[in-house]
Amino acid sequence: MAKGPNAMSSAKLPGDVRAFAKAGSILAAAAAALDAELARYADLAAEVERMPLTSEKNLNRAARALAEAAESQERVGGHVASLVAAITTARIEQQTSAERLLARAQEIQRRVNQLEALTTRFAQLGQDARAMNALVQEAAAPVADARSPEGAAELAARLSGIDTRMGEIIDSARDLSETANAEEMSDVGQKADSLRQQLQAARNKVKLLQKSFTPVGSA
Repeated sequence: MAKGPNAMSSAKLPGDVRAFAKAGSILAAAAAALDAELARYADLAAEVERMPLTSEKNLNRAARALAEAAESQERVGGHVASLVAAITTARIEQQTSAERLLARAQEIQRRVNQLEALTTRFAQLGQDARAMNALVQEAAAPVADARSPEGAAELAARLSGIDTRMGEIIDSARDLSETANAEEMSDVGQKADSLRQQLQAARNKVKLLQKSFTPVGSA
């Protein structure tokens, strides 16, 4: 399994920094370790300053404290380097996260644009379907009066035009459903397919209506 920057850099940190890292991030651990060592260094410096230099014993104690302070100072340098490395790692992680977030934001916008385009097409299909429904109802009303050849011919022409237009809308609904499903917008795809089925059922009724009357003189 791939390791992140934190996992990779923690192996290079001093033992006391790794101990701090168990409770939090590498950056916080490095800062805490540096802070602790600086406090220890300050305590050692203060201790050396307070020691009376009036006996061999005190002089030996002062020398040991100076040696410990020198070691602490070296550790401070190491912790500073660890903190700089942790800051660098954090910056890289932040930059990587920002790039990933930007890519995701662009993907979200692309999907929003796709959805808007699909819903706009679906809304237009809905308007077309309602218009066709009104035309079908209007055309069905005078069927009983279509007794003359002229009336029958006029009605046949109207129904033929409606049938052709409904076929075009059905094809558009089918194309929209296929496009939406291909773009993984299944909800729009399902709505478009449901509309297609409704339109197909209405078109079948129109075809039956076309056959339901016999023009005068055709018998």
